[in-house]
Amino acid sequence: MAGRIVVGVDGSAPSDAAVEWAALDAQRRGLDLRVVHVCEPWRRNLGIEHCGAALEAADRARDLTRDVTVSAELLIGDVAVELIAESDSADGLVLGSRGLGGFTGMVLGSVSMAVAGHAAGPVVVVRAPRAVEYGRVV
Repeated sequence: MAGRIVVGVDGSAPSDAAVEWAALDAQRRGLDLRVVHVCEPWRRNLGIEHCGAALEAADRARDLTRDVTVSAELLIGDVAVELIAESDSADGLVLGSRGLGGFTGMVLGSVSMAVAGHAAGPVVVVRAPRAVEYGRVV
């Protein structure tokens, strides 16, 4: 394996939760973190603001971790195909449960289902941000 966790992002709330989970897992396991956003070719014509989620997510991951090498990349292509390809060289692939497209009633988005069914290694699908934990108040 490549010694890294890959997290797919799209700027949605579940995607943000996936970044948090992946960053903390990479730190715990001593692995690098690769943040990828796949911009479908038809979306590229809308402008980079619709495809720039990876850069913001990488900054968030850096804020959450210490001693984790975080990289970000914008890929062009079919989302599921590109993420499945990313799984070939990853120790784990992390995705949010639902993204910006699709049907909000689904527990898993269509991309998560496709990737989980065809990825080369383990896939974690994160449904929500972790609960805030508070310690004792004295």
